[in-house]
Amino acid sequence: MLLWGSNTSLQDIIPISDSIAVRDTIRRTLREVRVEDENQRSFRSTFAGSDLLKADEIRSLPSFLGETDVLRALRLLPGIQSVSEGNSGVYVRGGSAGHNLFLLDGMEILNPSHLMGLFSVFNPLTVGNLEVYKGNAPVQLQGRLASTILVNSVQPEATNNGLELNLGTLSSSISLIRSSADDRFTMVLGYRRSYLETLGWMASLLVDDKKNYFLNNQYFFEDFNGKIAYRLNPKTKLALSWYTGQDRFHFQDNGLGYNATSDWGNQSVLLKLDRSLNPKLNYHTSLGFTSTHSGLSGNMLDNSLKFLSYLEQYQWKNLWDYRHENHLLQSGAELFLQEALPLRMSMYYNANSVLILQRYSNAGMVLFSGDQYRSPSGKTLFYGGLRVTLNAPLGPYSYGETQVSSGKIAKVWCNVSPVISISHFPQSGRSLKASLSMNEQNVHLASLSSIPLPFDLWVPTTPRLRPETADQLTCGYYSIGHAMDWSVEGYVKGMHHQLLFNVVTDNTNSMGFEDQFFSGKGFAYGIDAAMKKNWGIYTAKLRYSYARSFRSFENIMDGDWFRDKYDRPHDFNLQMTCTPNAVWDFSLLWTYASGCNLNLPTGRWWMSGLIMNDYDQFNGFRLPAYHRLDVSANWHLKSNFFRESVLNFSIVNLYNRSNPYFAYFRVYMDENRYQLNVKSYQISLFPIMPSVSWRFKI
Repeated sequence: MLLWGSNTSLQDIIPISDSIAVRDTIRRTLREVRVEDENQRSFRSTFAGSDLLKADEIRSLPSFLGETDVLRALRLLPGIQSVSEGNSGVYVRGGSAGHNLFLLDGMEILNPSHLMGLFSVFNPLTVGNLEVYKGNAPVQLQGRLASTILVNSVQPEATNNGLELNLGTLSSSISLIRSSADDRFTMVLGYRRSYLETLGWMASLLVDDKKNYFLNNQYFFEDFNGKIAYRLNPKTKLALSWYTGQDRFHFQDNGLGYNATSDWGNQSVLLKLDRSLNPKLNYHTSLGFTSTHSGLSGNMLDNSLKFLSYLEQYQWKNLWDYRHENHLLQSGAELFLQEALPLRMSMYYNANSVLILQRYSNAGMVLFSGDQYRSPSGKTLFYGGLRVTLNAPLGPYSYGETQVSSGKIAKVWCNVSPVISISHFPQSGRSLKASLSMNEQNVHLASLSSIPLPFDLWVPTTPRLRPETADQLTCGYYSIGHAMDWSVEGYVKGMHHQLLFNVVTDNTNSMGFEDQFFSGKGFAYGIDAAMKKNWGIYTAKLRYSYARSFRSFENIMDGDWFRDKYDRPHDFNLQMTCTPNAVWDFSLLWTYASGCNLNLPTGRWWMSGLIMNDYDQFNGFRLPAYHRLDVSANWHLKSNFFRESVLNFSIVNLYNRSNPYFAYFRVYMDENRYQLNVKSYQISLFPIMPSVSWRFKI
């Protein structure tokens, strides 16, 4: 049994021989060990708060409009908020949507959503597994306050080579997996595209173009990802990974003379070299680029408005693995360069009026070192690490009397982030863990909540916006057995220099972009519990989280603590699967979560012909609870042509629950009698939705 935890490379355990015969024997042995390690990954990991989801677990969930989704599976884990439809964010243990580091085969993905949050950008046909570190992670995987999420592509081998397609209701996916006979060359390709625009063409055959909703409101998304690897020699491997994806939405109303277009997406590429210098020492280096952009433009009659935001990042990473007796030492360095335009806004109203907010450039370096120690008895694992980050905002930069020319350093931020973690195995199938981390983050996510479309503003650290930091302590107890596994974890987190974006519409010409942020602090705590039980052909998974999250800003309620928007005390889900035979399998998923918080007025009064609102607290209104039931059935068809053929029948929101997406009040006035009539309204997105999809492999 492997006790080295999640950072151990299988190639580090057994050196690769020059002999093809010996290499094939070792490869078969390694695969057997790897299967055993993955089945108990969260139990054997050194870090509290880590989880592993494999591809078959993701595919066992009821599909949403014909497609299983990585982020939907991720949100079922304890400590990760379910939130609601139409929200693409992942909220982990009191963190915000921008406090998560998504890595696809080592590439950072800044905006992980498609279709306004309904789907993730990760093609389910190419995903091999999903690793999650909820606030406590090895030093080389830090960089965010809440979590690190590693999405790993499937490993090509003889059993999974081939072409696979999934034909869904709104989109279709295709993947190609290939490996050479000697496994020196491997390839994973994936492409996915929606075809909502075809509904407009089909509807035009039946209805008038003016009444054709899908013709006047066009939407599509697509993505293309891949990984090509080649083993240059028995000790050196070169891999190229990439991702590109885009969403585009267009709305048009010729009667009002109004049209609007929104587009957003990601581009990433990574070139990585792995080399085994000797049986104890390995070297990994990579050169990568990642970017994200958001755009919004609209025209009404003779008026126009345009928004643009982007962030580009270049990275060079180096990692050394050294094994000595019971120690696994990992050290390395990173260099990065960031270019960002958080918000460019241009308006045209009778005359040209253009507002361009300042661009920002950053350069930085990260040094890290961590040691994982296994006791001679094998019952205790200890990890200690240190991460030092230097971040230098560059010129041109100006604020008040501060003037920095191009290429000069405007300021240097330095953060030291230690990590300590210990796991103890008192007896077979039992584990105790404790982890303490001090995390830092050098990019910040701000969203324009007033715009009902994805428009994320990524802002790097500036001379006046310092890095966000957080301290998290996690303790847990874990038990695994033949029939039932269960675990319970408790955590407490303190957050510092938290940022809240405040859209200012007055005096924008005299204000800097940095002035539109509030700086404050946060506090979160909770308990996460999970259980898995097997009864023959039945499997049940139960997960529950009690999570509280609070914020405090000097400019809001005089610094008093208030509930975070996604402070949702109770989050519960029950997943059940049944596999009666090789032809059919069934799954059921019920989700329940406390409602999120809104900032709504608690009172109103009439003053000089105007309605005045009264607020007694921030985020003081909690929406009704969110819950729904999804069911799914897979019919495995026998075929002489297809290697695998599966028809999926799913129903989302089986009992047609109108879950609240947003709530507001409408005020009706009677000026003659000076009376007010206030009515509340709730907006819901999705009713009961059946779907059928077909997945097959050639």
